Amino acid sequence: MIRPILTGVWVCAATMGSAYVGATWQKAAAVTERHDAHASGDLTPIRTRMISVPVVADGGVRGYVVAQFAFTASASAMKHMPIKPDLFVVDEAFQLIYSGEMIDFRQYKKQDLQALGKRIAENVNKRLGTRVVEDVLVQELNYVAKDSVRGGLGK
Repeated sequence: MIRPILTGVWVCAATMGSAYVGATWQKAAAVTERHDAHASGDLTPIRTRMISVPVVADGGVRGYVVAQFAFTASASAMKHMPIKPDLFVVDEAFQLIYSGEMIDFRQYKKQDLQALGKRIAENVNKRLGTRVVEDVLVQELNYVAKDSVRGGLGK
């Protein structure tokens, strides 16, 4: 009679011990995985759609800037967001290009595109309230004068 009771107690103790060790090991693995993902940056590259921004000056459209951006974003932060950050990146890029505040596309000279990308990332992160977008890269950027649109019929 004593032998089955001791066997039952031993089985219960072994089960509880293995459950405790398993839970502790799983928790430690999750913390290590989260730390490794943060240390490696867990960044995901995302490409935005093409945008066409009119360049307005002297009361009229002078041309169009056609642009496409790529950006890196934290994959873990994006999982918890209800809205995709690429919509904000496109909106910020459109606003900065349209305002002509940073870059004047009517002048044919080298522009500071790195500052444009940095400003887009800062503004998007400010709007989202958290650091999601790490870096914004210029995928494509073209200026098309109004005279060149549709075979020069835009005069």
